[in-house]
Amino acid sequence: MSAWTPALLTGHPLIDEQHKEIFARVERLREAMERGDPTEVTRLLDFLGRYVVEHFSAEEAVMVSSRFPRHDAHRAQHANFVRDWVAMKQEVAPRGPTPALAAELHAWLVSWLTRHIAGSDVQLARHLAGGTSAPHHA
Repeated sequence: MSAWTPALLTGHPLIDEQHKEIFARVERLREAMERGDPTEVTRLLDFLGRYVVEHFSAEEAVMVSSRFPRHDAHRAQHANFVRDWVAMKQEVAPRGPTPALAAELHAWLVSWLTRHIAGSDVQLARHLAGGTSAPHHA
């Protein structure tokens, strides 16, 4: 079951496609960890680490070129994710790809990605579309 939903669409085609790919790989990682497949887990962890950094770089380039006013805060969120990702990845080696660790890692990834996309990335997409980059308050 994928954690991706259409509610996470930002309206920016490249960003949306990259987000869908990240969620698909996160799901595959969870499945590989539950199976206890260390080769596939290592491959997916490496892929996700590289792909997320590439995705963040692409987003940050768009932020700079479009003069997104929240660039620094958004970039700081990316840096915090990378720091936390490295720490989580380092836990996999000694603990092994267990179902418990799979659940923990999956929950953290889905939660972070969902909050970030629904908040910061939607603000960026709104800015790119010519709208406000300020969050809406209910």
